[in-house]
Amino acid sequence: MTILRRLSVAASLAVLAIGAHAAPHRPAVSAPMTSTPSPSDGQTPARDADAQRTEADYAQGKVDRLAERYGHLEDVTVTLGITPEGKEAVAYYTEGRIVISDAHTVSIDTILEHEIWHVIDWRDNGRLDWGEDLPPDNSQTYLRQ
Repeated sequence: MTILRRLSVAASLAVLAIGAHAAPHRPAVSAPMTSTPSPSDGQTPARDADAQRTEADYAQGKVDRLAERYGHLEDVTVTLGITPEGKEAVAYYTEGRIVISDAHTVSIDTILEHEIWHVIDWRDNGRLDWGEDLPPDNSQTYLRQ
């Protein structure tokens, strides 16, 4: 077994031990979103490709700016796409990756202000120990010095 695989297995066991998630590759998730309206019901359908690119660029730029404040966010990427279980967004915290639903109903700012803390939580000590009560009360301690 390679060292990287051993670390992955150890991280999986650590996450299982605290009961936060089934495995570190399983995303930390935000609240479920409402179903995507169809054009036939008179509401707006999922965003088109150009709007998604613009939103993805905006979201990545916001995370890049937040990384200037919080060092734990360096190299974090953000994309728009399909999320499991109809969630607004997921944080693949061990990978440093956030996926926002391409049919999100909450603002990107609101989503990122929550999801970045899953990544920071993991990168702080290799555990998810803050749960969904984010940002933590001690969030100022994670600012760059």
